[in-house]
Amino acid sequence: MPPGAPLAPPSPLAKKKSKTPMIIGAVAVVAVIAIVAVVLATKSSDTTSTTKVTDTKKQPGKDHRTEMTLKSTPRSTIPDDGSIVVQNDDGSTTTELVKAALTDILGYWKTEMPATFSGEEFAPISGGFWAASPDVALPPCAKVADDIAGNAFYCSKEDNVAWDGSKLIPDTEKNYGPLAVGVVFAHEIGHAVQARAGMSAATVTLEQQADCYAGAWVNHLQDSPNPKFQVDNSTVDQALAGFLELRDQPGTSAADPSAHGSAFDRLNSFQDGFESGASKCAAYTDQSVADTLTEIQFSNRDEAASGGNMAYDKIVDLTEADLNDYWSKVFPQVYNATWTPLNPIQRFGGSTPAPACGADDTSGYALFYCVAGDYVALDDVDTFPTIADQIGDFAVSTLIASQYGLAVETRLQAAPTDPKEQNLLADCLSGSWAASVFNGDRPDSSSLSLSPGDLDETAQALLAFSSTESSNDSAQGTGFERVQAFRKGILGGVKECVAPS
Repeated sequence: MPPGAPLAPPSPLAKKKSKTPMIIGAVAVVAVIAIVAVVLATKSSDTTSTTKVTDTKKQPGKDHRTEMTLKSTPRSTIPDDGSIVVQNDDGSTTTELVKAALTDILGYWKTEMPATFSGEEFAPISGGFWAASPDVALPPCAKVADDIAGNAFYCSKEDNVAWDGSKLIPDTEKNYGPLAVGVVFAHEIGHAVQARAGMSAATVTLEQQADCYAGAWVNHLQDSPNPKFQVDNSTVDQALAGFLELRDQPGTSAADPSAHGSAFDRLNSFQDGFESGASKCAAYTDQSVADTLTEIQFSNRDEAASGGNMAYDKIVDLTEADLNDYWSKVFPQVYNATWTPLNPIQRFGGSTPAPACGADDTSGYALFYCVAGDYVALDDVDTFPTIADQIGDFAVSTLIASQYGLAVETRLQAAPTDPKEQNLLADCLSGSWAASVFNGDRPDSSSLSLSPGDLDETAQALLAFSSTESSNDSAQGTGFERVQAFRKGILGGVKECVAPS
């Protein structure tokens, strides 16, 4: 079958690039996404866009629902020429970028609101736009400095948008680029859209929908380019990486009145909007969102203390056993064929060279599936222990699962001709396996279960090990494409990846 391609190394942990074209799906490096203290979502019910909480006390089985309300007498702070006025404008290039983002987003909704909501016009943001910093007065809706520090919010009570202009937005631009700044404000204006549409829903639904609206805006930039917000593989992947910093704390319940969703769930909603536009987002309901949320809670204190991560020396063996168990059950059910377990995973690294794969040179690889030997091999000394330490245990499992996906393609003789499509199909198949682990549908034989944060680790791994990280790895797929393919498998199962013949 046609070859896959190794991932190119953009970090000091990089290994030598492989010259071998006949090994499918290789990982040559660990690309660790920078971690910064960035929170784009609201922190408290006092400053959020969800200002009127109809249920103020948690009850089992009862959602916290919010109604988006506008003041009855709007007072516009936007001049007639449509330019954006920012209160406490510091004249910085970052604030100018914010103005450009708001101008584009509001222009988008001026057209999109009537198209999506049966002719309803988008009313101006009457309470204005407020950049906050330690040396200026608090913006409306913020009661204490912590409400705005490291934060951005839309307040429906005052119909205003406010943000931390001294750290949050400059850090977002520095770490994730201008498009990520635009996504912050597209999310917040998404809440303003909800207020104008009279949306009433659980907080997590409103937050997921605002993420979806942000994706719809980014999609709009493809058709109506803005030079300040370039949309390409790199900038979109950078913006998606920002969601890794915006996620709920692992273990957060979807019923929590401040829940926004895991990084994986937020990426899912963003991709909905990016792929299908604002009309898909507008159709969100509590039930439709609940059907796709991957909420997981810690089962005990020990699991919470470990962050849900097992020791590295257990990860590879348990993942290998679980993958063979999964495919041994799926193959007979879906393809009417028997699954023969792959040969045992071969480990190398340090003074132990990578095993040979037929006549091919494997010296540049850290992970690969060898068709000739029907085995997966990985660097067990440097690369994968580092992945486990810096990202998490399920990142290791996901990357191994992608190689099993390539083995499935081989056995089904279903591999696409294009190497990139091979790898993305393998990501989809790994998603179908992760769905089985998530659902616990093999209780008598499965050796794994998911912990809070595991799917976020998957998202981080797929974004880090992508063609966006290196122009030499075009066959791997961008981070967006890899997450998209994995999501297809986890939401639709193996039949969504490869239909039975």
